[in-house]
Amino acid sequence: MALANLGWGYTKIRDALRTGLKIEIGRTTVADILAEAGIEPAPEREKKRTWKQFIKMHWDTLYACDFFSVEALGPFGTVRYMVFFVIEIKSRAVEIAGIAVDPGEEWMKPERSPHRVINGYC
Repeated sequence: MALANLGWGYTKIRDALRTGLKIEIGRTTVADILAEAGIEPAPEREKKRTWKQFIKMHWDTLYACDFFSVEALGPFGTVRYMVFFVIEIKSRAVEIAGIAVDPGEEWMKPERSPHRVINGYC
């Protein structure tokens, strides 16, 4: 239970055992059992979280964003468009968040940009 929930301290583990499994156990007993098993207290466990654990914890809310460029023929020659996209990691769904010829600082400011909110993120 402690390894599956890195942020849970002795009290939270004790309460979960009491509530879910109806096991009466003291906080100190939980601490002793974890110490015997070589499991560190919650603050130390959280500091040693692996990327795999982090990804698993946040899987439902992970998004990434980036740019790619597209060149098109315009009336005065080639025009390079910068396309800003967001991908939901879990579903791999991609959403085009904005397209600009010259995405400068103003375009990227959160309060003015076309990609201000995508599914509540970014």
